[in-house]
Amino acid sequence: MHGRFDLSPDGRTIAYAELVDEKVAFFTVSVQGGEPRLLASSDSGSGHTPRWSPDGERLAYAHDDGLYVVRASGDQTPTRIAQLAKWEPWSVRWSPDGQHVAAFGFGESEKENSIFVVPASGGEPRRLTPLDGIYKEGLAWHPDGERIMYHLSKSHSETYQAFLDGRPPSLFLDHPDSWDYIGEWTADGRRFYFSGSAGGEWKVFVYDAESGDVRLFREHSSLPVWSRDGKTMAWSSDITTRQLWVMEDFIPKPKVAAASGPMTRQVWAPALDSMGMISPNGRYISYVNWSRGNLAVHDCRTGENRDLTDEGTWEEPAKFCDVSIWSPDSRQVAYCWLDIGNGASLRIVGLDGGQPRVVHCDPESGYVWPRAWSHDGSQILAIYCNKGAAGESAHIDKVVLASVADGSIRVLKNQGDRRCRNMDFSPDDRYVIFDLETDVGSGTYDIHLIDTVEDEETVLVEHPANDTAPYWTPGGQRIVFLSDRSGSDALWMLDVPEGKPQGTPRPIKEFGSLQKSMGLTSAGALHYIFDASTLDIHAATLDFAAGALRDAPTKVSLRYEGSNFAPSWSPDGKYLVYASGRTEDGERGYDLVIRSDATGEEKDISPEDLTMIGAHAFWVPRWSPDGRSILVTAGSPRQFDLCLVDVETGGYSTIVRNWGEPGDSRPREPSFSADGKSIYYIRGDHSIVALDVKTREETVLYETDDYVYMLAGSPDNQQIVFLETPDAVRPKVVKVMPAAGGTSRVLYVLEEGVRLAPNVGVSWTPDGRHVVVGGPEGPDKPDELWFIPVSGEGEISKVNLGVKVTNVALHPDGQRISITIGDAKAEIWALENFLPEPETTP
Repeated sequence: MHGRFDLSPDGRTIAYAELVDEKVAFFTVSVQGGEPRLLASSDSGSGHTPRWSPDGERLAYAHDDGLYVVRASGDQTPTRIAQLAKWEPWSVRWSPDGQHVAAFGFGESEKENSIFVVPASGGEPRRLTPLDGIYKEGLAWHPDGERIMYHLSKSHSETYQAFLDGRPPSLFLDHPDSWDYIGEWTADGRRFYFSGSAGGEWKVFVYDAESGDVRLFREHSSLPVWSRDGKTMAWSSDITTRQLWVMEDFIPKPKVAAASGPMTRQVWAPALDSMGMISPNGRYISYVNWSRGNLAVHDCRTGENRDLTDEGTWEEPAKFCDVSIWSPDSRQVAYCWLDIGNGASLRIVGLDGGQPRVVHCDPESGYVWPRAWSHDGSQILAIYCNKGAAGESAHIDKVVLASVADGSIRVLKNQGDRRCRNMDFSPDDRYVIFDLETDVGSGTYDIHLIDTVEDEETVLVEHPANDTAPYWTPGGQRIVFLSDRSGSDALWMLDVPEGKPQGTPRPIKEFGSLQKSMGLTSAGALHYIFDASTLDIHAATLDFAAGALRDAPTKVSLRYEGSNFAPSWSPDGKYLVYASGRTEDGERGYDLVIRSDATGEEKDISPEDLTMIGAHAFWVPRWSPDGRSILVTAGSPRQFDLCLVDVETGGYSTIVRNWGEPGDSRPREPSFSADGKSIYYIRGDHSIVALDVKTREETVLYETDDYVYMLAGSPDNQQIVFLETPDAVRPKVVKVMPAAGGTSRVLYVLEEGVRLAPNVGVSWTPDGRHVVVGGPEGPDKPDELWFIPVSGEGEISKVNLGVKVTNVALHPDGQRISITIGDAKAEIWALENFLPEPETTP
C-alpha cells in the first residue's frame, strides 16, 4: 500500500492507495478479503489516503493539483472540487453531514498555508485558519460539525481545534509523552482516539471528553482507522509484507432498554410537500419544490433540501414534477414530469443530480404516476391516464409495468374510471398489491393482488371500510395497510404467505387521522404525513395613511383554537361567519360558526349529511345579500356541489351539482350578486358562469384559454372582478367585466416572475371604487393589501399586513378586516418496531 487507508462507515469495506507503475491508484476491498476494485488513478506518484463520506457513497482524496471526489460504486469518473498550489494528501476529512471536505493546503507562500474547507459539490476553498508551526498531519472533524482538530509540531506534538464560526484556534490536547499524528472521534463525541509515537513504537491512546483523561488503549505497528460507528478498527502491519488487520466490537455497547412496542418519531417538520416517498434506506424523502416545480430531496440526517432537476418553470408552457418514488438502492428517483402541451413522461434522475433520463414519454398521456420500483431494479409500476381524461378528477386509465432498460410498457390492468392510489411489489417481485375503489366515485377502497407470473388478480381485503396504502413487510409474508374500520385511521396487518391471504386482518396502531402514507423502508419503518396546521381568525384595523395596520391583529375566538379559518362578513356587518375544523369519531369535518360582532356570542351550524370542503383559501363561505343563508362548497373527491345553508335552521339545499364530468366542470369560488338574484362561480379553470337563483338557469359570461382565479361581484351589481393567468398557479392579471357578460378590461398586470398572493383573495371596497387583492408574493415577504382604482386612474394604495395571511374579509365599514393567520404546515413521522415478530425472506 502507498500511504494510508480508510474504513467505510459501516466497517465493511476498506479504501486504500497503491503505487502501480509509478502512479497512485485507488482501490476498495471488502474487510472479508477478495478482489480489490479500482476506483481511480493519478497521473503521478502523488496522492494518498482516500477518505469515505459519512454516507459511504463517495470517497475524497488529494493530488498535488487538487481535491477530488469519486463515487464508491466506481460508476463515474472523479470530480475535482478544488485547486490550490498543493494539497497535503494525508489530511483529507469529510464533515459529519457530508456536505464539505477539509484538508491542509499549501498556497504560493508559507503565509497562505492553512486548513481549507471546500463544498463537496465543488467551489472556492474557504481559508479556516493559518498555521504557525510545523504541520504534521491529522485533521479530525468533531461530530458537532463546528470544529476541526489538528496537530502542530513544536517541542512536541500538540492538538488544536479550529472553529468554523471564525473564533481563533485553541489548544485542545497537550500530550507530551507522545508525538501525536492522527485522531478520530466516536460518533457520540464522547471519546477521541489518536495515534502517537512514544519510545519508538506506535501506540493508540484514547481521550475521554467528560473527564479529560488520556490513557493507553492499544499498541500497534501503525496508525489505525475506525468505522464511523466506532465498532470496527483497522490497521496495517509492516512486518515483512504489508497486511491489513481488522478488530470489531471492541467498544462496550451501552445498555439500551429493548423497545416493547410500536414507537413513533418525527422525521421532517415542517414538511414542504407530500408528493414523494421515503427512500428504502430511510435517509431521504423526495418531494416537489413548488417554487419552480422541480423534483427535490430532503436529507433526513442533515436536514438539507436540494433540487435534483432544474427545468421546472411556471411560465408558459409550464413544466413541473409530480409523483416520485425511489429505486431499491436509494440512489435514483423515478418521477412523473408534466410538460404542458407535450404530455407526460416517466423519468429517472440520480441522487447526485445530473441529466435526467426519459424512460417513457407519451404525448397522449395526461399523467404517468410511478408507484413502485421492483426490487431487482428492472421495472417501474405506474398509473397511466389518457390525455383526454386528465382533467377529470383522478381518472385512471391503466396500470402498467415500465421497463427501466428500454421503456417498453406491459399493461397489468385496465382500471376504467375507478381510482387506484398506492401500489407495492413483493420482495421477490412476483406479486403486486394495490388499493382500488369499490365503485366509481365511492371514495372507499379494497386491497387487491396481482400475480404477475400467472396474470391473476385476487381481492385480499374486502370490507365496507376504507382500506388503502398497502405495503409488503420486509420478509414478504405479510402486508400492512391503513383502514378506518375501527372509527379512525389505523394500521392493520394481514398474513399473505406466497400471495395467499390467511386469517383476518388485525390492528397494529391507531393514528386518529392521517393525511397520507409516505412508504415503508427496508427496515420496516412506516412513514406518514398529517396536517399540523394551526389557523385562527384575527381582527385588525387598516391605517391607510401609514400603509399598515393600526394595531397588532387580535384573535377573534378562543374556541377550537388552531382550527378556525375562512372568515366572511354579513352584508350589514353585524355577523362574521367562518369555518371551524372538528374531529369526531376520528374523522375530520368542518362546521360553520356565526359570531355576533356586538356580543361575541357564537352559534355552530353543522348541516346533517353535508360534507363541506375545508380548503383554506378557495372555498370561503359567502353570505346571501339578505343575510338568511350562506353559500358553501361541499362534496366528495369526485363531486363538488354548491349548497345554500339556512342560518336559522341549519338545513341546506343543493343549487349546483357536479359529478366530475369530462372537462372538469367543478364549480369553484362562488360569489353572490349584490341583489342576490345570481351566483357567479368559476367552472373548471376557464369559464365564469352566472346562475339564476330562482330558475337555476346557467349562463356562461366569460371564457378564456387562460386560467381564471377567484372572482367577486361589485356592490353596485354592475361588474365582476377576477384574477387571470396564462399558467395554472401564478395569478398576475386583475380584470373586470360587465356582470351581464361582455368584454373584459385589464386593471393591472404584474411583472414576470412573481405572482399576486392567491390566498388573500379578491374583493371590493364598500363604495365600489377599488378592488382589493393580495400584493406580489414572496417566501419571506409579509402580505400586502392592494387597493386598485376601478377607474384605472390614480395610485394603488398599499397596506402592509406585517404577516402572511389567508382569506382577507373587508368589513362593510371599509376600515376593519378579518384575516386568517397561522402556520399551515404538515409533518412527516415514522412508525417503528410495529412488526410483531421477525420475518425471514423465503
